[in-house]
Amino acid sequence: MPPPPSWDKPLTPVQLWLLCCAALLLHALRLLMADVPFLGYALVRLLRYWFETPSLSCVLLVLPLWFQPYFLQNLSYQYDGASMALSLAAAAWEPEMLPRVGIDELHTFNQPPPLGRQQVLAASPTPQVSSRFYDIHRVGDDAYVLVKPPEGYGQ
Repeated sequence: MPPPPSWDKPLTPVQLWLLCCAALLLHALRLLMADVPFLGYALVRLLRYWFETPSLSCVLLVLPLWFQPYFLQNLSYQYDGASMALSLAAAAWEPEMLPRVGIDELHTFNQPPPLGRQQVLAASPTPQVSSRFYDIHRVGDDAYVLVKPPEGYGQ
């Protein structure tokens, strides 16, 4: 039976280099696996969501998400760096998820009210709630907030 290898044997430069690289990879491999493919893919999908044909200037628009100093500093922590990279990837995927949730067109929230100010006052002359700055009138099933103009406005 051959004798066991000695622990006192000096390492060659190649072995020392391989050992140091392996130690670095143990720490950084999780971060690289979480950061590069997932976050890179999420930012590419965000670019394609915002722009039909992304150009170099469009890419420069999303790079501050990836290269912000607080995010890069957090990647240096061993335990929460990968979760921060995945959470940033989830935040970059979020605008793409909106149509699937049922909000098909965001401009539907900014539609003008079906009744004008004079029509609301004619249908409901007494407000349900009144404050110094606004009145809330109820017309049918709808509620309208009418902002009161400041005193002396229009004089």
